[in-house]
Amino acid sequence: MPNGLMQALDNNLALLANLGKHEDANVRQKVLQSFTLMLYSCFEIVWNSVNGIFLFMLQALQDPSNLVVLEAAEFFIAYSDLQQGLEAMAEVLPQLIPLLLKNMAYSREEIGELMLEGSENDHIPDRPEDVAPLFRKKRGSDEDDEGQISSTGDSWTARKCCAACMDSISVTFGPDA
Repeated sequence: MPNGLMQALDNNLALLANLGKHEDANVRQKVLQSFTLMLYSCFEIVWNSVNGIFLFMLQALQDPSNLVVLEAAEFFIAYSDLQQGLEAMAEVLPQLIPLLLKNMAYSREEIGELMLEGSENDHIPDRPEDVAPLFRKKRGSDEDDEGQISSTGDSWTARKCCAACMDSISVTFGPDA
């Protein structure tokens, strides 16, 4: 890659890092998406700053906005799927895994809603398609502004993305993760 382009991308990385502190969750979400895009398009630039980017993403997993949490988990899925520089990712697994587990948990309100939904048809036996495993899907168009589950239950949420990230990590790193 030409030196001028490398320097411009490095500058872009610094600008993104500053925007990552923006008060608007939508701006922070776009910043995280930009990091993921850079991961695919110019891994060398990301690799040069990978430790700082990992710390940034770990902080994003603690953001109050589900949109930001979702994008941070998407970054780690993408990084894991690339199968490059995994030794650096292995170093942050002790911090990453607890954050993913925390974000995978249902809230008390969600548990209450699930309990109510399930009690309506407890007397009807489950069909095989009702209990078949669901596999990782990309975000659907039925996601609202905060990444919350839609009335159909099919939307891509921060909770589902964090679970997919755990799955990706377990496939990439195996039982040692």
